[in-house]
Amino acid sequence: MKKSLILISFLLIVSIVSAGEMITIDFTKTPVVVEEINEGDALRFTINGKTHELLLKEVYESKNYIKAALFVEGAETPAYLSIYYNQKVLIDFYKDGTNDLAIVLESVSNNKARIILRILDETGNPVLESTNVSNAITGNVVADEGSSVDAKTGLLITGAIVIIGFVIALIIIKK
Repeated sequence: MKKSLILISFLLIVSIVSAGEMITIDFTKTPVVVEEINEGDALRFTINGKTHELLLKEVYESKNYIKAALFVEGAETPAYLSIYYNQKVLIDFYKDGTNDLAIVLESVSNNKARIILRILDETGNPVLESTNVSNAITGNVVADEGSSVDAKTGLLITGAIVIIGFVIALIIIKK
């Protein structure tokens, strides 16, 4: 019983450690964003007041493509995408016949993908420059880049959880 409890605790700790990073994109500064993300990381962005997330599920370096899940605010299930090198994927979030976002896979290497995201205007054409005065195209900013947890803080939290887990396991074993 004690060994199974220790095993379950260890598996929970490992799953917490392997969680990806959430990167927030701000389209109010620029209509085009280039991000290099690791497998398991997600991009969060806001368009027209709705927040969406693109999760990088798998990177296939030998075949130059990625598998991603697009979580659209208000949708019950994510859209699963396979994006090949230099392929442009057009997304119509609101099913109004006008594309709202273009996604291009620029490169893949070492379980990382370099992705270009470009917001599109009401006619489906690329937005050339962002205006901070009007939020009509970009929506509200969810969070600024400085508010995300960095890697050092994540490692400290993970280390503390592991140590607490071992202390609890030792207490249970001694009883």
